[in-house]
Amino acid sequence: MDEVAGGRVEHHELDGPAHVPFQLRLEVEEEPLEDRRGLAPEQHAHVHIASRGGGASGHAAEEVDGRHVVATGLEEPPEPLLDLGLRLGPHKLSLAKLRAAEHGLDLGALEPRFPDRLCTRDKRIDLAPAIYLADLRRLDQLRATTELVMIGRRQLRSNNSWMHNSERLVKGPARCTLLIHPDDATPRGLRDGATARVSTRVGSIELPVEVSDAMMPGVVSIPHGWGHHRVGTRLRVASKQPGVSMNDIIDPQRIDRLSGTSALSGQPVEVEVVSERSAAGATTEGG
Repeated sequence: MDEVAGGRVEHHELDGPAHVPFQLRLEVEEEPLEDRRGLAPEQHAHVHIASRGGGASGHAAEEVDGRHVVATGLEEPPEPLLDLGLRLGPHKLSLAKLRAAEHGLDLGALEPRFPDRLCTRDKRIDLAPAIYLADLRRLDQLRATTELVMIGRRQLRSNNSWMHNSERLVKGPARCTLLIHPDDATPRGLRDGATARVSTRVGSIELPVEVSDAMMPGVVSIPHGWGHHRVGTRLRVASKQPGVSMNDIIDPQRIDRLSGTSALSGQPVEVEVVSERSAAGATTEGG
């Protein structure tokens, strides 16, 4: 074991069964506690894979026991590595045993993993981390300067876009609708069945309105997975009820500062009435 920058690095040699054409050298690097913001030490495992005859190239990533693993030297097909993992696992299996079990193997009842798998010092889930609470001030500022924000939604009969290509699942009232609270709909002249235009900096889409007090005032919702009107879409049933895609108006420049990812939910939008009668969904590019 070596000490590295306040952490530790462990070295392990793993020699698999004779038929496995390579050897493994495992290095586990552990970061010190003070760098983990109250979490348990984080371990990064690096697996160096070399054939028994020597030589190694290439790399792959795996997850072992909750730790990120970087594997190098993968010249062989994946089956030997998978077989080795099964043999070294708690159930001492192999690919041969799995292939022989046509209907799978019963490994017994599920075993509890909590709280042992939690990496917090007190072995409890922190539902309100300090960095999240501190960021709420930015949310308050956004709400103070934005009239409406847009969120997505999923529905039982259209949970995924392929379900829109089933006559049985898409029949009935339109499901690609703009849900909006009455307090937001009335001043904009919107009512059930009207067509609304929802706009952001990058474009706009038009879709039927569904007024509902299930929505929070100041929030509108457009369902996930629609927009089957594009050229090349080979969905016969879905193309008859294409709907619109909220992705067409997501502003890629809006980034969530806390996570560093694209802010796909809570996008500020403008909503206006197009007509008092429902029409097929349409998309308009903006500047």
